[in-house]
Amino acid sequence: MPVERPAVPFWLRHALRAQAGPVPWSAMARGAAAVLPLLVAVLAGAPTAGVPAAIGALFAGINDRPGSRRTAVTALGVPAAAGACGLLTGTLAAAAVPQGLATPVLPVLLGLLGLVAGAVSSTGPLASACGTQLLIAAVIGAGMDLPEPAWLRCLSYLTGAAWPLLLRRLVPAPRRRGRIPYRFDGEYEAVAVVYERTAALLEAAGGATATARRAALTAALDHAQDALGGIRSGPRASPEELRLGARYGAAAALAEAATALAWTGEPVPRRAVRGARRLAAAVRAGAPCGPLPAPPRTAPGLRALDDALLRAAEAFDDADRGGRPPGTARTRPGGTRPGGLPAPGRAPGGAAGRGRAVTWGAARAGPCRPAPHPTPRVTGDLVPTRTG
Repeated sequence: MPVERPAVPFWLRHALRAQAGPVPWSAMARGAAAVLPLLVAVLAGAPTAGVPAAIGALFAGINDRPGSRRTAVTALGVPAAAGACGLLTGTLAAAAVPQGLATPVLPVLLGLLGLVAGAVSSTGPLASACGTQLLIAAVIGAGMDLPEPAWLRCLSYLTGAAWPLLLRRLVPAPRRRGRIPYRFDGEYEAVAVVYERTAALLEAAGGATATARRAALTAALDHAQDALGGIRSGPRASPEELRLGARYGAAAALAEAATALAWTGEPVPRRAVRGARRLAAAVRAGAPCGPLPAPPRTAPGLRALDDALLRAAEAFDDADRGGRPPGTARTRPGGTRPGGLPAPGRAPGGAAGRGRAVTWGAARAGPCRPAPHPTPRVTGDLVPTRTG
């Protein structure tokens, strides 16, 4: 009689499974450089002062997650301040409790602090990092007997945490390419990931992995929104901030169209997948995306996707020319949009309704316009899709 083996719990399978994904080489290099404060303290003859600095640098490296340089100050600095408060609390508590009562009293005090840290941690990711560092640093401060006074321990802890933060803010990414300024490379990468996840969802439409890729796209959109949360808009915004906002807005519209197509369960032509991947590469390089293959407009979902690709083309062209972000494009005299695009239902030069329906999203000229379908070209930028 065959013996049934017990199933491995999902949480254990998830913990033991190798996680596939890009290797964060920049974060790895900053983590390796985080040992410098301890090395300096050892060489200076004060190794005990370097221990809190090494702990602070370690926790700052744990919180060094992908994102923008602007948000790194909050993501690394606020938990470091909470850790310094915890270290101070634990050190003062251990000094105030008599030696004979330390065993029963300190666990109770640290348990109460753990309740506070747990309550704080439940409010969000940043608060979770703060609560974790608060509690762990308090335990370390209460149990680690160092000759330095409490204030010097906290100062050493903050100094160690400031070193990875300084590296995160000032050192350019080693893989930065094109015209992307180093202070916005995190934002550009977040937007590029949205385009990549959109292409992955389009590729999986109608398949078994569509649900997982839709969840990955949602996570990428959330991360990009957090990364771009502090950029300015309007007349006070810099050209780079306008460009980022325009390309993120176009990415959100493209992601919405891709999600609608994924819900229908119908496969998407590979032309559309290639277009989204070219947009991702263009965002990373800070350059025009080149011709974008446009999908056939044979279904409502594909027409929405084609329109989203057009908006992305406008976003790339208008932002590169210092123009407006998507959603504010104006129709110019003669029935054209910015960059020479014909307005819906009109041909260049004002010709409209000439007895046949044409698609204005099928073929576009310029440095970042979707390429024509493999059908015969007619005058101007238009390709006939059907005859009337």
